[in-house]
Amino acid sequence: MDLLAPDVVQISDGGGNVVAARRPITGRSEVARFVLRVTRTSGAATGVEHAAYNGMPAARFLTGGVLDWLVAFEIHDGRITGLYGIRNPDKLQRANVVRPLDRGGHQPWKP
Repeated sequence: MDLLAPDVVQISDGGGNVVAARRPITGRSEVARFVLRVTRTSGAATGVEHAAYNGMPAARFLTGGVLDWLVAFEIHDGRITGLYGIRNPDKLQRANVVRPLDRGGHQPWKP
């Protein structure tokens, strides 16, 4: 839980086509509970890959080799301040192409 900032916010985007949280979830305990519930109920993911999305570190969750959902992490001062869960099929199509993060010669992000 120390990885989560006290005022962390989790936002989901299902695009109205798939199940996702309808409202932002705020606070360390509430976000941690939500993440645990999601991981317990979506046990179908067969693979996880490191990625970058909108300039943020991210994780891509695959089911049968197909991108099922993506989570981007906003990090400040070593703590996660935002989790952005994307399940919207239209947005996942764009996220399905993994591109290296161009940091203008800077080193890539490392956990």
